[in-house]
Amino acid sequence: MPPPPPSPSCLVRALSSTPPARAIPPREPPPRHQSSSSSSSSSSISNLLSMSNTDRKKSHSQYSRPVARPGEAVAVLLNRLTTKQQRGKLESIESFRNTKISGDYLRQMPRRWAAGDVYSPHDLSPVEMQKWRKRSLRKNDVVDVLGIRPLDMYK
Repeated sequence: MPPPPPSPSCLVRALSSTPPARAIPPREPPPRHQSSSSSSSSSSISNLLSMSNTDRKKSHSQYSRPVARPGEAVAVLLNRLTTKQQRGKLESIESFRNTKISGDYLRQMPRRWAAGDVYSPHDLSPVEMQKWRKRSLRKNDVVDVLGIRPLDMYK
C-alpha cells in the first residue's frame, strides 16, 4: 500500500521561513557546579539565575521583536487613532477659518469701476453679486406715504 500523500500544511510549512509554532528550541544542559555543602544553596541559586539569563538571551536572539506588555499594542493603536482624529479636527477648523477670513476680505473689498469697463454680472465675484442683489431696507411705509393715522380709524 502506498504511503498517504503529505498534507497541505506540511507543504506550506516547508515553504515558510519561520520556525514552526510548536517547535521547542533545544536547551543546553545546566552547568555543573562543585559539590560543596556550604555553598550548595548559593551556587544552586546562581545556577538558576544563569539558566534564566541564558534562556532570555536565546529568546531575544531567536525572535528579533521584543516582547510587549499585554495592553501596549492596544494603547499604541488608540494613541494613533486619537492623534488622527485630533489632526482631522484641527485641519477642518483651520480650513473653516481660512474660508471665513477669505469671505470677510471679499466682502470688504470694494469693486472699483474704471472708465470704459463694461458691467456684466459674470464680472463680479459671488460675494459682490450678493451685495448688488441685497434688498435695501424700506425707509418709508405705505401708511406713512398715504398719511393715514391708524389710531384715528378706531374711533
